[in-house]
Amino acid sequence: MLANMSFNAAVINVMIASPSDVPTERQIIRDVVNGWNAIHAQDRQVVLLPCGWETHASPAMGDRAQGIINKQLLEQCDLLVAVFWTRLGSPTGKAPSGTVEEINEHLAAGKPAMIYFSDAPVRLDSVDDLQYRALRSFRGDCERRGLIETYSSLEEFRDKFTRQLPQTVLREIKGLEPVNEAEILRLAQQRIAPALAPEARQLLIECSKDSSGTVLAIETMDGFSIQTNGKQFVEGGARSEAKWRAALGELRTLGLLDDRSRQGEVFGITNAGYEAAERLQQQETSAGQSANTQPELKLSLSVEGAPPSQFVQIGSSRPVSVSHVEYMLSNETCLHAQDVSFKGEKLDVPLSHDAIRKVWNAPRPDRNHTDHSGPAKIGITIATDGKRRQYILPVLMENHFLNSTMYARLVGSKTYYG
Repeated sequence: MLANMSFNAAVINVMIASPSDVPTERQIIRDVVNGWNAIHAQDRQVVLLPCGWETHASPAMGDRAQGIINKQLLEQCDLLVAVFWTRLGSPTGKAPSGTVEEINEHLAAGKPAMIYFSDAPVRLDSVDDLQYRALRSFRGDCERRGLIETYSSLEEFRDKFTRQLPQTVLREIKGLEPVNEAEILRLAQQRIAPALAPEARQLLIECSKDSSGTVLAIETMDGFSIQTNGKQFVEGGARSEAKWRAALGELRTLGLLDDRSRQGEVFGITNAGYEAAERLQQQETSAGQSANTQPELKLSLSVEGAPPSQFVQIGSSRPVSVSHVEYMLSNETCLHAQDVSFKGEKLDVPLSHDAIRKVWNAPRPDRNHTDHSGPAKIGITIATDGKRRQYILPVLMENHFLNSTMYARLVGSKTYYG
């Protein structure tokens, strides 16, 4: 089956270049690229691979940081997409910023670049004047050197990039048929909810429900607190404070909250934040509906077969995956463990007779001193519906003779519900 699903494809590496103030645009680029792949990768035999320093760069020494990024990423990329808003970035020693250096190096190699500038409104007190002036100068230089694109909102950027990416790919790769831009846009708009820490997820959803869309981060003599939608999120103690500070920082880094006070005290949810909160709530609703329509989990475990080839037979009302088996004393002390990989609803998981014999010979307070028989346990790690849990199967070890050879035989079964 897998062989029929595989296909050969040309890989086009797409470099995402930008300063730090456009995290949502960076995600939109990935969403649109993934939309292309979902629709056209197999039939066109072309896969677009989004690349960024945060996902593709690795630690290295011997050169400037930007020089290392150029060698690890930029030189391997076929297309560059750059986005700017209010910042140009930090100087590299060779160019006014890392993004500018990436653009210059890419163009010098004769490769195509798509450069976007945001005209979205911004509060003047939030703009670094030196950065903004440097950006305006660079924008003027780009306008003299070629054709740039502008946008005034995230929705406009998504629409334009969805239309212009296929145009660029078709222009640079000869022989490709026209693509379905409308379908790419539809998939790009139906983005997967961001993977957030539980605290960040909860904070974002509650902030989206707040009438003013704000989060208050307050330092007092009594400690630190985070409040939104009439709720307090720091339970007290250093660990709780650290978790919620991290949640707040995660949402800011992703561009889902911005610092309205510029002092780290009042944060407002962004348009991208509202969109993400909506997707997260839809995800929770879908998960709840899916859980309600699935049958109740019934998991039957039993030891079957004869030594030395016994196995645990697993029967489940839903697909499960088994990843780990532990051989335990009756007090659940593990004497041997092994990683396994089985998936399905009816599984036979082989047991190690050497591991069984290790438990058989171990000193045990409940061991029969005459023939070593007695209770033991098998721990099986099973995942279902994305949740992993260890299920304990109590067994009785007893003597078993086969062709005058004595083996330790396990006997036991148990059924779990829910």
